[in-house]
Amino acid sequence: MTGPRDAASFVAGRVAEGATQRIRDVWVLGRRVDPRAYAGGEAEREGVRRQRDSAEKIVKAIGESLPAFPAPHEVRRDDGEPLGRVVPTAGGWQAVTIFGVPLGGPAGRDDAVRILHDRGLACLAEPWWARVGDDAAWREARIVEAAPDRVRLRWSDPLADQPPSGEWFGLDDVDLSPDPPAC
Repeated sequence: MTGPRDAASFVAGRVAEGATQRIRDVWVLGRRVDPRAYAGGEAEREGVRRQRDSAEKIVKAIGESLPAFPAPHEVRRDDGEPLGRVVPTAGGWQAVTIFGVPLGGPAGRDDAVRILHDRGLACLAEPWWARVGDDAAWREARIVEAAPDRVRLRWSDPLADQPPSGEWFGLDDVDLSPDPPAC
């Protein structure tokens, strides 16, 4: 025979179980919210993509109408291999990898080009730090392959669960740094 205490526990457990099965909306501070619209969610990523595409079209149009306007410029080796780009900033020219990560600080245009010739491809062989999606932890990785819109990473941790050839990440889904993050 069950006592009143056991019955109350059973009923409370069934109510809690039923309540979790009936969640239809999420409320924050008295307002209904869409969990997909949170920072890092798909809606935010799509907005960032649209803004980037729009900015690229604007810069291209300005460059075509004002040839003297400083615009990003791709830098290649003598054999045609891309090394990265030099991008105008308020402080000068910034050398960036082919996937958009800055290499050093702003400098003169010739210095930024020299940085790309010295480090543009060599930096791909160095360890990198990556933060994927909503994960706040930075992890050491090696860049296996790089493209202007994505990178293939292989985690340095030998115990990490990963494919032997690494995994592709879109640049909207990963933060990359050539230097270890500050703790």
